[in-house]
Amino acid sequence: MNHIEKIGKILGIGVNLLFILFPSIPEIYQWIIFGIILVLVGIPHGGIDHLIHNPTIKKSELFNFIIKYLFLIVIYSIIWLYLPKIALLIFILMSSYHFGQSHFIQRILPKKFTSLSISLRGLFFLFIILLGSWERTKTILSPVIILELDINYRLGILICLALVSIGLQLAQRVKMTVSDFLEYLVLAPILYFSPLFISFIVYFGFWHALPSMLEEYRVLRTFTAYNSVKKFIVQLLPFSFISLFGIGLILFFALSYLDENEVFMLFFALVSLISFPHILYMDAFLKKNYQY
Repeated sequence: MNHIEKIGKILGIGVNLLFILFPSIPEIYQWIIFGIILVLVGIPHGGIDHLIHNPTIKKSELFNFIIKYLFLIVIYSIIWLYLPKIALLIFILMSSYHFGQSHFIQRILPKKFTSLSISLRGLFFLFIILLGSWERTKTILSPVIILELDINYRLGILICLALVSIGLQLAQRVKMTVSDFLEYLVLAPILYFSPLFISFIVYFGFWHALPSMLEEYRVLRTFTAYNSVKKFIVQLLPFSFISLFGIGLILFFALSYLDENEVFMLFFALVSLISFPHILYMDAFLKKNYQY
């Protein structure tokens, strides 16, 4: 399955380079690519959380799982409603940890400082994306928080994150692989100079969602009910469709009441809501199989 991941990452790099080399490409094409990657791998990789939690889950257990899942979404929704700055901080922190885990799939990590090491890796790449397109990022975040960071501070933050992240990994005696070096030396600059939405969706899709989905399939295919690609895809569809339909419906009605930046912020808030329980279940899944 590794060749699928490599093809996805090469394709993602190609998409980034296309928009870097030809910055005049109309923004509509960014949204088309964003939508395609989100629909094909972005949302679906979280569509089988019930199965990575319990591959032999029964109908009664599935009902209880859904209730717990929705409860977590409701709790986080309340935080977004009344404490949006706190909710945004939670989203950044949990996304950093979650994205960081994807860089260490199928790698055994020591227990000491592992959560911090994982989070720093994810935070570095998340900040590469956000700070690389700072003006756009700042505008989108403006409904929640007003931030001002000049270029020197932004570069200083990124350099410090990279050095601390690499230093901690070496201190843990976790080998720096060729992929690690390529991510810091090649992927990071490409993401930094790419448009925000392309940078985010390429990283999210091909460095997080696709590797996570392939790992889910690797584990679940040992069960007869999911031992083929077709069976696996069928399992992805129901909850992926529900998530996409729900987000799309909310955004459709929001377009009549919110301005562009508020709609963008609402979209990422909605993504954070379905991500919250997913991150918890995916964390347990990865810890069970590999990471500390």
